[in-house]
Amino acid sequence: MNTHSSGYYSIDKDYNILSYNDTAKQLYPNLQPGVKCYKALMGLDSPCPPCPVALGIQGPKTYLDPIRHIYETVDAVETVQPDGSRGHALVFSTVAEGESLSKSIPTGENSLRLLGAINLLASDYMSVYGVNRETGKISVYRSRFTDAFADIKDNADYKLSFNFLIQKYIHPDERSYVSRHLNYETLLERLSQEASFKIHFRVVTDTVHYYYLLIARNGNADDYRDFVIAVACEDNDVTARKIYENQLHSLLASIAHAAGYFHLDLTDDKILKIGGTSALAYKIDADASIDHFIAETAVLYRY
Repeated sequence: MNTHSSGYYSIDKDYNILSYNDTAKQLYPNLQPGVKCYKALMGLDSPCPPCPVALGIQGPKTYLDPIRHIYETVDAVETVQPDGSRGHALVFSTVAEGESLSKSIPTGENSLRLLGAINLLASDYMSVYGVNRETGKISVYRSRFTDAFADIKDNADYKLSFNFLIQKYIHPDERSYVSRHLNYETLLERLSQEASFKIHFRVVTDTVHYYYLLIARNGNADDYRDFVIAVACEDNDVTARKIYENQLHSLLASIAHAAGYFHLDLTDDKILKIGGTSALAYKIDADASIDHFIAETAVLYRY
């Protein structure tokens, strides 16, 4: 069994991150000084269940990484901070055990970037898959669903897996729409023009559920080798709502000083929020339908 050095980070007695190396940052993009390590690495609100610091484990211990599905040896070494308080330095390394694990070890910038994207998404999405652009083979990095997406297996063919999913689980009214957007050649063509995109659809099992898919390429349009598919269920996965709210709050904060902005709900055909620095913006009827909004806006801003 061989180990390959991967990363390092240090924490204080309260699990706040103090420092880290470049490899750790690439694998776990949420690492930031002052942030709790369990929040940055796994999106948790308390120490990870197998945490060697919390459990007081002495010496290195090997775990199965739940995101990357590879074995990782972690050694937590107690340290003394300048103020005399105690902390820990955690050194983690991937373990090569057999051909399949050896292939999973990050060996270059592209692999590290892919794993970083997966770790970043895994805190917000229930299932995360990687797809090799050349072979069309799927890698399952996280799978928390027990219904439709549970049928997607590691090393399966993308076309066969998603065609089966569409025919078996997608609502009949939306099969054509989903088939068009998830067609492999169409998907690759779109990723050559956009870094990422989302689609929204209904899945029918015992009941009807609303799902989001985020599809993002790993790298530049002309040289990416993999793309990532992240899945969230709107009605039974609270993180989907968290994703939406975080993005909305960030957007509203970034445009707070604009002359006028309007938040439209296309599903319910209504205006949710009006704001901006111009008095003209507030002349829009907040209860108007979107068609009425367009007509009213055209009149107000004609000149």
